[in-house]
Amino acid sequence: MCQRTKGTQLVKDFSNPRLNTRGYIATDPEKQLIIVAYRGTEPTSIRNYISDFVIYHDTWDPAPGTVHHGFLNAWEQIQPQVTDDLLKLIQEKPDFRIGFMGHSLGGALASLSALDLIHKAPELAKNEKLFLATFGQPRVGDEKFAKYVDDNLRAIRTVIHGDPVPQLPTSWAIPLIGSYKHFGEELYISNPDQDPDAFQECVAEDPNCSASLSFDDIDLKYHSGPYYGLCRNLWFSQNMLYIITTCY
Repeated sequence: MCQRTKGTQLVKDFSNPRLNTRGYIATDPEKQLIIVAYRGTEPTSIRNYISDFVIYHDTWDPAPGTVHHGFLNAWEQIQPQVTDDLLKLIQEKPDFRIGFMGHSLGGALASLSALDLIHKAPELAKNEKLFLATFGQPRVGDEKFAKYVDDNLRAIRTVIHGDPVPQLPTSWAIPLIGSYKHFGEELYISNPDQDPDAFQECVAEDPNCSASLSFDDIDLKYHSGPYYGLCRNLWFSQNMLYIITTCY
């Protein structure tokens, strides 16, 4: 397993049984890092799928534009367990960086979590201490929302060629719903079978990277890795989430 987890200290875990979402806050004193990590969709969880597939748009006070209703509802159910405690921890450890991380649905929740923190602590906007790193993340909001994220937060999304989830919801307009756009820098693993360590750096919606995926290329197995040659099974147990969020 990944030795880089050694020394990481759990601060608290949190969960919402109604929607089956969960995550944790931890610190790595050696790296001076606060970790806020969210578990992705569990394949057997109907409650997770409800969050994933309720795709109409909602407005949300912390950010302009519109966001995915299912993701927002899942975040709002768990938010009272996260942001205020995180703010207290940041006050206790003012020199620590803050990293939000997650896979799949967890990536969407991590995105909203980071923006909620910025909303409550505006001094963290455009701050190099704060970053978002996700894996196999779906689109979260519309173009205006994506631009706001890019303007205020360093966001890095890792995407594997063949993974269908980052293609959803679609970037083209859906009648009565609207369209979605990715944000942030994309690290695109273009040949996971031959070289899962190699990636190219792309902008969001780059037609030469994951946005180039054809229907014939889609294979759900790539949603679970391998990411950089590690963690082939990313249907997150608590331990696997712990590893992936401290290995990169």
